[in-house]
Amino acid sequence: MPNVQIDLQEGFNDDAVEIYVNGQKVLEQEGVTTKRVLGFALSSEIEVPDGPVDIEIKVPTKNLAKTFSIEAS
Repeated sequence: MPNVQIDLQEGFNDDAVEIYVNGQKVLEQEGVTTKRVLGFALSSEIEVPDGPVDIEIKVPTKNLAKTFSIEAS
């Protein structure tokens, strides 16, 4: 199975973050905050299946969500 690197950057302030792969929760992190000097908040490498993959990132503390599709190989 291939891995995908997810890097979260600007705009996080003690937020909850959830990452889903094809509808399955693969990461849940509390207290995500952007480091002001670096503009960096969180990095995670997640394992995904081969082929088309839907990745959804939710920030429930800000009522935000974004889904994107990739082709993993």
